[in-house]
Amino acid sequence: MAVYVDALGWNGWKLYGQAVKSCHLMADSKPELIAFATKLGLRHSWVQGLNDYGRVPHFDLVQSKRTRALELGALTISGRELISLMDRIRNR
Repeated sequence: MAVYVDALGWNGWKLYGQAVKSCHLMADSKPELIAFATKLGLRHSWVQGLNDYGRVPHFDLVQSKRTRALELGALTISGRELISLMDRIRNR
């Protein structure tokens, strides 16, 4: 089991009206994702795709939270690896 972040990119996020880069925080399981998000200080209400059919649960992170996630042990994955992970989780 592991927690993952992909690279920062321009994903349409705005913070105080300014465009900012963001990334995705995902995990092999929902419980693991929620536990890790709690360590990061993320609100559980910020999870995306938790109850949406076909979507994989994840959090969007800005640079500072991505840095902290890496410090806490999250693994960096590429965009291609992210898609593969999403497919694997969907097919469970």
